[in-house]
Amino acid sequence: MEVRVYKRARALLLAHEGLKDQEIAPQVGLSRITLVNLRRRFQQERLQCIYDRPRSGRKPRFDGVLRAKITALACSDPPEGYGRWSLRLLADRVVELGWVEGIHFDTVGRILKKTNSNPLIGEVLSPLPMEPGRPQRQLYAYQKNGSCSLFVAFEPAAGRRWIQVYARRSGREYTRFMQYLQEQFPQAQRIRLVQDNLSTHSPASAQAFALMERWEWNHTPPRASWLNMVEIELSALSRQCLQRRIGTQEALEREVRARVAERNRRQVTVRWQFAVHDARQKFAKRYLA
Repeated sequence: MEVRVYKRARALLLAHEGLKDQEIAPQVGLSRITLVNLRRRFQQERLQCIYDRPRSGRKPRFDGVLRAKITALACSDPPEGYGRWSLRLLADRVVELGWVEGIHFDTVGRILKKTNSNPLIGEVLSPLPMEPGRPQRQLYAYQKNGSCSLFVAFEPAAGRRWIQVYARRSGREYTRFMQYLQEQFPQAQRIRLVQDNLSTHSPASAQAFALMERWEWNHTPPRASWLNMVEIELSALSRQCLQRRIGTQEALEREVRARVAERNRRQVTVRWQFAVHDARQKFAKRYLA
């Protein structure tokens, strides 16, 4: 039973017992004007007055059951490869589950706002798990289990990316990653590579001569690594997957693989709007032609 129906029915029962409107109002949480209108409707409609009258306008597209299911989904653990739910991810998952044919992520946000929920939860200091109306919280204390490095390559035109996780970031790991990359392009005679100016990013680090023959090496200008589109991919991976505590390299590899597989399936690419003409104007004073 809806709350407003219960309040109206209780108000009628109290009125039948002889209570006045000023006595009923605080007990049921209704204003005196509402009670006057309820009495008038009761004289005309009898018990039907406790229900809402048919409203004009378009019928709500999403009922209370769907809203409750979306709220419960937002309070559950995110899919593998994600650190937290986002509105877009929730909207996609609702469609995948077959609850609706389509829903905009803004609509998901409005539903969660009405229920006081928010899937984009920031970390705060507390060991308490997630509870209704309360996000999951972490302790400030942690145990460091070492570190590892992510090597990432991105083919924006095809919407493909490759990521490998290594325990170190030396020339040996760089060579292993380059060997792994060239295996992804078995038919290519020449592979053009754009990378920043990290010390290990050079042909000298890729020790196998066969690698040096197949690759065309290009570097972004100093202090301009943002020109590399892979930085956008790294930013998305960091925001959606890595901004949380992951205890082991095995767990990190599992989460990253799941994230990469999902983005490759969707062929997520980049709408690059920094044209050559813009680059020449911006860097004319810093770099010689």
